[in-house]
Amino acid sequence: MLEPDQGLTRPAGRVRASVCEGDAYKLFHYRYGDDVVLTSTEATDFFWVSIPCSLRRQADGWARIDVVDGESRLAAPGREDPMRVAGGQDRLGLALPHQRLQDFADNVLQDPSDVAHGVGETFDLRVPSHRAIGWLIAQMVEEDAADADFVTDQSRVEAYLDAIVATILIQCRRSSEPPAQQAPRDVALVTAYMVAHLDEPIRLRDLVAVAQVSARTLSAHFTAEIGMAPMAYLSDLRLRHARALLEGGAAASVTAAALASGLTHLGRFSQRYAARFGEVPSATLARATGH
Repeated sequence: MLEPDQGLTRPAGRVRASVCEGDAYKLFHYRYGDDVVLTSTEATDFFWVSIPCSLRRQADGWARIDVVDGESRLAAPGREDPMRVAGGQDRLGLALPHQRLQDFADNVLQDPSDVAHGVGETFDLRVPSHRAIGWLIAQMVEEDAADADFVTDQSRVEAYLDAIVATILIQCRRSSEPPAQQAPRDVALVTAYMVAHLDEPIRLRDLVAVAQVSARTLSAHFTAEIGMAPMAYLSDLRLRHARALLEGGAAASVTAAALASGLTHLGRFSQRYAARFGEVPSATLARATGH
């Protein structure tokens, strides 16, 4: 994806890197011995997030990863500006396919346009909603370090990626606008909470507690930014998560996909799924499994 451009900087020296790669993402932890300049080596179809971090180590591995305050890079297809990285600094990176963000935007946002041009080039990790992206990436790295099966557990990975994508689109796509026009912080916080607790009962009062605004304000912000009220968005998020599990073959049955997505009324789930995607969930599963 990105590699040191030796024409722009001195040799990178010792490089320490590890990669966790799935079907729809690449997750990195890396550290260069010297200052380097990173440039794109190909016409990539990926978004690339790179954030500085610090590691607290224990004898048995990483105990905690802390995101470091400051501005960071968010690269997108078509951007070729170099990214300078200080030597001796631990960094986390996440690469997501452009199409994943575009599909999410098409399904959720009122005015999706082309996310490759709409997403800002930088985000500020001192801003709580932007810092949430770094926190989610750090949590993925910690999970992978603690559990070798994490990368193969599609439902867990998808939950993190959906939260990251939602936060990128809702917050970072407006980073170049005046602060008064940026998406409210409560929308990103509540979206991340929904994804993290998708298989649990979630009530409007739970979301209000997370957002720390009134139900009326939260509903107004969601309607303005996403085009639907918070609980309606949650319902759609659950349906899309169930579909991802079925399409990816990560659920053994329709019931398993529904329950993993917090959809406990199976009859109602089938009806709403068919209305949303034009087919019953069992048809999606049969196509994925070849039966």
